[in-house]
Amino acid sequence: MYYAARGSFVVDEIGELNGTLFGQLPTGASYGPTNTFYDPSNHLLYVEDGDWLYLGYGNQVVVLNTTTGRAIANLTVGGFPSTFAYDSAKHLIYVSCAATGTISEINDLTNQVVGTISLGPTTLPGAILVDPTTGDLLVGEDGTGMLVELATGAPTSNATGYWSPVVTAGAPTGRAGAGVAYDAASGSVVLFGGCTSGSFFDQQCNASRETWTYSGGAWTQIPTAVSPSARVLPSMAYDPGTQDVLLFGGLTGYPNGTPLRDTWEFNGTAWTELSPATSPPASGMNQAMTYDPATGSVVLFASGWQAGVLGPPTGYLNQTWAFSNGRWMEIANGTGPSPRGLESLTYDASSHALVLFGGSQCGYFDGSWPCPTLGDTWTFANGSWTRQSPSTSPTPRNLAALAYDPQVNGSVLVGGQSGLAVYSDEWAYVNGTWNLIESPLAPAPRVGAQMAYDAAEGAIVLFGGYLHVGRPTAGAELYYNDTWTLRFGQPPSRLSVVALLHSKGPSPVGSIVILVADVRSATSVSYSFTGLPPGCNPLDMSLLACAPTVAGEFRIVLTVTDAYGMSSNGSVVLVVTGTSSVSTPSPSAGTTVTLVMVVSGVAGLAIGVIAVAAVAYVRGRERLRERQEGEAIVRELEDSTRPDRPMP
Repeated sequence: MYYAARGSFVVDEIGELNGTLFGQLPTGASYGPTNTFYDPSNHLLYVEDGDWLYLGYGNQVVVLNTTTGRAIANLTVGGFPSTFAYDSAKHLIYVSCAATGTISEINDLTNQVVGTISLGPTTLPGAILVDPTTGDLLVGEDGTGMLVELATGAPTSNATGYWSPVVTAGAPTGRAGAGVAYDAASGSVVLFGGCTSGSFFDQQCNASRETWTYSGGAWTQIPTAVSPSARVLPSMAYDPGTQDVLLFGGLTGYPNGTPLRDTWEFNGTAWTELSPATSPPASGMNQAMTYDPATGSVVLFASGWQAGVLGPPTGYLNQTWAFSNGRWMEIANGTGPSPRGLESLTYDASSHALVLFGGSQCGYFDGSWPCPTLGDTWTFANGSWTRQSPSTSPTPRNLAALAYDPQVNGSVLVGGQSGLAVYSDEWAYVNGTWNLIESPLAPAPRVGAQMAYDAAEGAIVLFGGYLHVGRPTAGAELYYNDTWTLRFGQPPSRLSVVALLHSKGPSPVGSIVILVADVRSATSVSYSFTGLPPGCNPLDMSLLACAPTVAGEFRIVLTVTDAYGMSSNGSVVLVVTGTSSVSTPSPSAGTTVTLVMVVSGVAGLAIGVIAVAAVAYVRGRERLRERQEGEAIVRELEDSTRPDRPMP
């Protein structure tokens, strides 16, 4: 057992059987431990740093590795944290904070504070408990004895999403319209098929039959002796009942674009074709599929025109099917969303319903095929479809990516298109309302991207997509092969100014000084210098060469800011002496030069030597770091589920 020894700044380790104290874990906190929570899913100990005597109250939760006894994170929460509650389904740890009347939410996959529930300044939350039946949070109020029930499906207070590009070796080639699903049994995202070249706009493209998995920031191609045929827009979903990924249908791609209706299962290493007695119709691109825990089955919505691609249709589909125990069964016909294709569908755990958005409603009218884009929202629960009427919605679109994300307790929609407009915005559907997500950095506009929530990563993973530049009369087909993760709460940046150096010791007035910044960041950064001596003008760059015109001691501060808006500082002291030892020409007073502007002659040689030495020093540091850490650095920058390490 772990006991918060208040006033001692340690957690006592007590034998459960004999009650003997056999160890102590120092918290390294500033106040004193008030409570502890051991998380069985990640084997970490969470310690509330609440208060101690006259020191006042704290606002920290220390995360300890009980094996090493080291703190791996120090999280800022509300004032006077005192009790814990845990929701294993959402991977959320709730922290009751009496001094601020709030409850902080910690994601135990990422060890980040992802939200705050405010109860008001007059409410003092005490003991808290998650109701295992409803998933709601029960809060006991200190002083009043009242018990409050909170619907924790409500959105968290943070509406900002943080995208991070993932640099991976050996990723799949660019593609769009592949099938994708998170495989909970293997803890990886599974991707199959998709268009790799040609026209994705009308699915007249070269389709793939490759199988890939994504786990721990890396892509791996899975060699399979048997697999589904090459196809685009197959429907895929993980089936917890079989612990396999289910695949249904799709289109063959170029040259025929034939709709398919075969059913396959993937167990993490191999594909197996199933032979159910009956199957949904071959609806091609006019289908969407996801797992529904309420029915214990994979649900497929088959819609759109059934035939007549080049002429009048023979009819249209409006069917809902369920797959379980190796059988397909039609569960609804003729009700629900209007006929459509390229719609987006996912299961929303917070509302316990399937959520469907948009698509294209192509139809044959008066000898033509108009395809209006839709922007309606539907839910499926208790065996029936219901059209929703949110006050705000994304613009109508098709081929948007949609996945449920427990970080926001809602379904996240990304990208898509309507006519010639291609989108890059993100929306969250929470408690019947669409909310625009603000992101300081985001993937480029695209359609047909592959996206799933990766529970092991604690983030949404997005791969690839398509953009036709110059459509419809000219242009090029662009297939992305980039990988991104989306998290909420604190920015995932690990921005650090490793070193700020100048080229030499005390520098005479008028001589060239070179400043070199060694910066570690997951994104591009901007540079801002302050405290420069006269004669040195600040530039937005990591290498700065200038000739000071005034003697003195100058403390130069560099502030770098990344794409997330996070900043880090570094400083160096530059001493400029009163006399110049350089008799050859130097830049005029007040001029700032870069390395490509180095003057000739003796001064130029001296500057060149300094510049080469400075660049060699920085590049030498980079090469050494690359050899020592390689891709581990990139994974660390992207993977906030791993403990942060101290920056140099």
